[in-house]
Amino acid sequence: MDKVLFSSRIVLYYPPDLPEDKIKLLLSKEEKSLKQVEEIFKIQYPDKPRIFIRIAPFNMSWTDSEGIHYSAPSSEFQKLTEEKYDTYLGRLHEWSHFLALNLLCQERHIKPPSFFLIEGLATAVDALINAKYRTNLHLTAKGLLKLGKLKQVTEISNRDFLTLTINEAGSFTSFLLEYFGIEKLKEVYRYINDEEKFNNHFERIYGKSISFFEEKWKAFLNSFLQDENQRAQYVAYASLGLDQMHPFVLECEKFWISQGFRDLPDKILKKEEAFYEAFFNLSQTSELEYAYKTFCRAIDDFRVYLEKRQKSIKAFSEAKLLITQHKCYDSIQDLLKYSLSLALDIEDLEVVTKVSHYIDIIKLLRKVREAHGYNEKRKLLKEAEKKIMLYKER
Repeated sequence: MDKVLFSSRIVLYYPPDLPEDKIKLLLSKEEKSLKQVEEIFKIQYPDKPRIFIRIAPFNMSWTDSEGIHYSAPSSEFQKLTEEKYDTYLGRLHEWSHFLALNLLCQERHIKPPSFFLIEGLATAVDALINAKYRTNLHLTAKGLLKLGKLKQVTEISNRDFLTLTINEAGSFTSFLLEYFGIEKLKEVYRYINDEEKFNNHFERIYGKSISFFEEKWKAFLNSFLQDENQRAQYVAYASLGLDQMHPFVLECEKFWISQGFRDLPDKILKKEEAFYEAFFNLSQTSELEYAYKTFCRAIDDFRVYLEKRQKSIKAFSEAKLLITQHKCYDSIQDLLKYSLSLALDIEDLEVVTKVSHYIDIIKLLRKVREAHGYNEKRKLLKEAEKKIMLYKER
């Protein structure tokens, strides 16, 4: 059962094992973020929004009819007091989604040609506040333009929304925001559910068609950091690398959670931080080729660690299945030992703990099979039963 924390503006639900002092700090940051986006949008939400926190292997956030959802490994919440994590989870991005989808247009099943505005507006707000993020956003779009991979914004759909297209939509929407301000964006957002007439609404509000402004945007991208064409292409290639990694990350997370593993070992977290740091370094460093190679190595290292954890948990899952089928204890023990060796290699305490207990259970069950007297068998079975019940999957 989740615990609940109230403030004057927000209701926050969180797992009971998270420290309340960190959650109070998080709630304070969320209030500031809500207020900041309200000031940018020049609107105010009249009710108390809800925030839902859960423990999960990777940092993710989304907005739906219930409110704002944040998921992250438990160790991430320990960083809330560190200065460099000052904006962690208290992100403007989700509050932009929340206010736009509740006060501007409540339709949630948006299709092209207006779909780019869903992520575009929230990403543009991030860029408005963070100059480094703005640079990376426009560099990615510039690189895509140079590589001939820039999509028409009106063709962007929910199937496309990964790093490349989020940055593209964000760059175009940021361009509109910088030149025409928030009011026109707010007005055009009200018509994102009008699939047939959205382009007409856009032209009426902005005075020109979307295609006209797309050409203006491309001219802006060509002139943006004019001597940095190579850097822009490297940033675009790196964004493509992130997108190629994304499906495997989602596959891992879905499987791990299904097997009862919601946290993430520190070693994998550090590998993840390393490749994101290398990614953002591409837009700033003077040693561009070296920085790109560093990014490629970092993302490869991250994948290797994900694969090790995936293999470890799959072996553990298979061993549990064989136990229920009363299969050979030798096969079960081999799988558990293989799972344990991989988990130890990546210092995965969560997996090590569970696998070690199952190894103990199998040892006891083997002793039961080898025991001769009824009383001895009965005693060992009771001991095994206690261990099974103590670590029973929830």
